[in-house]
Amino acid sequence: MESVRATSQLLFSLLFIFFLLSPISAKTPVADSPAVAPSAPVPPKTKSTPAPTVPPKSTVPESSGPPNIITILQKAGSQFTTFIKLLRSTLVANQINTQLAGRTQGLTVFAPTDSAFSALGSGALNALSSEQQLHLIQYHVLPAVYTLSQFETITNPVHTQAGNSENGQYPLNITSTGSTVNITTGVVNATVTNTVYTDDQFSVYQVDKVLLPLDIFGRKSTPVAPAPAPLKPQKAVEDAEAPAKTTEVPPPPPSGAIGMKHHGFVAVILAMGVLKALLL
Repeated sequence: MESVRATSQLLFSLLFIFFLLSPISAKTPVADSPAVAPSAPVPPKTKSTPAPTVPPKSTVPESSGPPNIITILQKAGSQFTTFIKLLRSTLVANQINTQLAGRTQGLTVFAPTDSAFSALGSGALNALSSEQQLHLIQYHVLPAVYTLSQFETITNPVHTQAGNSENGQYPLNITSTGSTVNITTGVVNATVTNTVYTDDQFSVYQVDKVLLPLDIFGRKSTPVAPAPAPLKPQKAVEDAEAPAKTTEVPPPPPSGAIGMKHHGFVAVILAMGVLKALLL
């Protein structure tokens, strides 16, 4: 009986321990495998906005069509108002645009500012005829495209689109030293101050003076009058103009008269000799 009682107590103790441990086992999950820690959330990628780039002043045309001289000058600023007006009134703008559309060997334009035209004085442009205004604006256009570096090796004199270049009318002299380009007309010396536009077909450069051609604004020398011929003496002129006078030569006396005159002269001498002897 003692062994049965001890066995019963042991079973009772085991059951008691089992009931005590059952809530803990129910609450505690059985770890089959180690838990993987969740990864940190990755922030979504954001597109970086590139900084806006400012295109250079000169440059590549916005459209595939040929450049337009008026549009280029208007986009460059308000300092070319007078030059634009003259380009339109003389129709040189149409001439330039037509040549560029025809894919010629290119053109170069020197664009004076409004202050350069103001320096000419009031009425200077109005004093020119329509033909002279045309030649003045064409004088600012070269029949080829030049970069600034090409001015260093350019051959002078340079032909312009004014007049007849084959006969040497309206030439320019262009020299370049470093980054400075000087233009000489024979009347003024101008300097290129800025590149307005350039591509492989067309170049536009700002200049600080209006290019005045010598054929229009040069001082014309007054021809010197020939020296008057020396005046002849008045008497000599009168003698030359008077008719020649004829001198009448008297006829010789007769031979008898000459003999009588000779004898009378001898008698006078003898008489004077006698008178002198008496006085002595």
